[in-house]
Amino acid sequence: MTISSRLQCTRLSSPPPRPTLFMQSLASESCASLVSWWSDSNPGLNGPTINLHTLTKPLQRFMYHRQALGYIKAGTTVPLTEATLDVYFSYLQCKYVATRTKVKILTNLHALTLFELEEGLENGILRSSFFAKIPQLLGSSNPDIRRETAKLIAVLARREASVGPIVALNLVQQLELMLHDNDTILVKNALESLTEIALWPLGAQAIAVSDALECTEGFLASRPSLRILAAILNDIIACHSEPAAEALIVKPNRFPFEQVASLLQKKDNTFGSVYYGLRGLQRIARSAAGAQLIMDTAMLVHVVVQLLGSHESFHVIGSCELISKLASHENIMPKLLKLHPLPKIVKLLPDTTPWAASAAVGVLHQISCRKLGAEAILETDGALASIPKLDFPSSWPAGNRKRDELLQNLAKHRPESTPPNA
Repeated sequence: MTISSRLQCTRLSSPPPRPTLFMQSLASESCASLVSWWSDSNPGLNGPTINLHTLTKPLQRFMYHRQALGYIKAGTTVPLTEATLDVYFSYLQCKYVATRTKVKILTNLHALTLFELEEGLENGILRSSFFAKIPQLLGSSNPDIRRETAKLIAVLARREASVGPIVALNLVQQLELMLHDNDTILVKNALESLTEIALWPLGAQAIAVSDALECTEGFLASRPSLRILAAILNDIIACHSEPAAEALIVKPNRFPFEQVASLLQKKDNTFGSVYYGLRGLQRIARSAAGAQLIMDTAMLVHVVVQLLGSHESFHVIGSCELISKLASHENIMPKLLKLHPLPKIVKLLPDTTPWAASAAVGVLHQISCRKLGAEAILETDGALASIPKLDFPSSWPAGNRKRDELLQNLAKHRPESTPPNA
C-alpha cells in the first residue's frame, strides 16, 4: 500500500518526491535594494513624485504568496531539511510576506511534522536551527503567527524526545504568559500545548513549578472547551506529582467526566476536545481507582468504543490507547470485554496507517496478557487471519515486536484443533 493511501484517514497529504521547484531564501535579499530610488527623497527630480516601492507592496505579497504555495504544492521531503526550514523561516520573518502566506507555511509545517511522527521518521525541526527560532515566532506581534506557532509546539511535544529541548528553550514560560491573553484562540492553543507537554514527566515537572496551573484555575468555571482542557492539564499534573488514585479520590469532581463523554459523543472536536479528552483519560486510567471512575461513567466508555470506528486517525489511536490502559487492570477486563471492542479493533489491522495499526496491536497485546482476554481475541472473527499478516516498516520495530508477543500469548490459549492461521 502506498504512503498516500495509508494517510487518507489522517487528512494529510503524503509528501511527493523532492520538488524541482527552487525557492530562494529571502534572507539573502537586501531590503534597501527593494526601495525605489524614485521617491520624494530623490533631489534630482522636480515636482511631485510617487513612491514605486509603496505601489509594489501588494504585488510583492502576491508574488511571495504564489511562490510559497508553489513550493508547498510541489512537496517537501521528510524529515525536513535545514535548507528547507531556513527558506521557510526567511519567509516567516520578512515583513513583505503576507500573514496568510505565513499561516500557510506554519500549517504545512504542522502537517509535515505529524507525517514524520506517524511514519516513525526523525523530527526535522528538532535537529535544525529552526527549533531555536521558535521563541522568536512565539513572541511575534502578529497574533496569527503566535497562534500557529503554539499549535506547532503541541505537535512537536507529541514526542518525548522533544520535551527536554522545549523545556530548555523556556517555551513553557512563554506559553504560560499566553494564558493571560485576551485572545481566546491563543489561550486555547497555549493550553493544548501545555497539556501535550504535561503528558511527559519532564514536561509535567516544568509546568508544576510555573504559574500555569494557577492560571488554569480561572478556566475551570469558563466555557466548556477551556474548562475541559484546564481540568485535563490539572489532573495530568496531579497524576505525575502524587499517586493518581489519591489525587482522584480527593478531587473527584475536578475532571468533568460527563462533559467529556458528551463532547466525545457529539464528535465535537472544537479546541481539540476529543483528542485531549482521550489523552487525559489515558493518564487517569493508569491507576486502578482512575480506571474504575472511567468505567463507572457508562456513557463515556460506550462512546470511547464507538470512536474505534472514527474516520479521524487520532481519535482511533487515542481510543485504542485508552482501552489498553483500562485493560491493564484485571478487575476491569470482564466489564470491558462485555462492550465488544474487539471486532472494531481487529478491523483496524488491515489497510491502515502504521501508527493506527500499531495502536491496535498494542491494545490486543495488552488484552492477550490475561487468559480471559486471549480467549476473547481467539473467538473474534478475522483476528487469527489478520494478525500474522501484519508487517510493520523498519521504522516501527515496536509494532513487529508486539505482534510477535501477541501471537505467542494467543498460542498459549489456542485450542489444539485451531490452525495457526485460521
